[in-house]
Amino acid sequence: MDRCIGLLMDKLDALGLTENTMVIFTGDNGFNMGHHGILGKGNGTFPLNMYDESVKVPFIVYCPHRFPGGIRTEPNAAHTRMEIRSALPPGPG
Repeated sequence: MDRCIGLLMDKLDALGLTENTMVIFTGDNGFNMGHHGILGKGNGTFPLNMYDESVKVPFIVYCPHRFPGGIRTEPNAAHTRMEIRSALPPGPG
C-alpha cells in the first residue's frame, strides 16, 4: 500500500495537482488477527467484541493548504466531516 500511495502522490505532483488536491485514505473497520484470542471482525465473532483492533477505522487526510502535516488526533466523525467540508470549494449553484 505504501508504494501505491507514493505512486499516486508522485503522479499528482507530476501533473501539478498536489497543492490543489485533497487526498483521503480511509478503510473498513479492523480485523483481529489473533489479538485477544480472536480471529475476525467485531461483528463476525461470537461473542461480539469492541476491541480497538475491531472498531477503529484508519483515516488520513492530505491537504497541506488546509491541514498542516504531522498532526495526529482522534476527533469525532462529525467534527472531521465539518473540517473537511470547510476545506472544499463551494459547490455549483
